[in-house]
Amino acid sequence: MRKVWMGALVLQALVVLVILALAYAGALPIFWYAWPGFDLLGHAALFGMLAVFADRALRCRTIAGLRLGPALVLLFAAAEECLQALSPQRTASPWDLLADVVGVVVLCWLADVVVRYQRMTRSV
Repeated sequence: MRKVWMGALVLQALVVLVILALAYAGALPIFWYAWPGFDLLGHAALFGMLAVFADRALRCRTIAGLRLGPALVLLFAAAEECLQALSPQRTASPWDLLADVVGVVVLCWLADVVVRYQRMTRSV
């Protein structure tokens, strides 16, 4: 099962990197900006899914009480948000970073709930 999670992690990382490259090139599709809040939903979904896949690929490993996968994704998100301040094509936003954090927390929590539910139903 770990190979499946690792594959999902690699694919999601590629999606995130392509979107970042397009954003830094100023080539994101216009619909990205057309709907209010779409950017924040995109942040939450992209980084939340990346965190879930990283968490599962690393078998929910912890360091100092923190799950390693989500922590690494949040470090990446924070670093990327800081780098945006250096780009003429991008603007750094604390709201984007907050959306990243919310996406990571909520989607990792949901993944844990699903796993617990599956374990409960299997044991019955």
